[in-house]
Amino acid sequence: MNERKRFSRRIGPRRHCFLVEEWHKAHTWLSVQISFLAGVIDALYQFVPGAKEYLPETVFHYLMMFLAFAAIAGRVYQQKTKP
Repeated sequence: MNERKRFSRRIGPRRHCFLVEEWHKAHTWLSVQISFLAGVIDALYQFVPGAKEYLPETVFHYLMMFLAFAAIAGRVYQQKTKP
């Protein structure tokens, strides 16, 4: 095997990959956690019968709007990286 090619593949940036470099740590990212929370709340609101009586529709829409903006803010916020 060509030594140069092997060296380039191990240390250089990934090529032809649509995932971010540290995709396996995505569960720790704030934007992913907020998006997951929004998805769970939406699923509960749609599929649990008593949820619509407990949470009015206008409050639900404002909550979803807030979580969408929070996910965007969590994505652009510079989070601390651990060594």
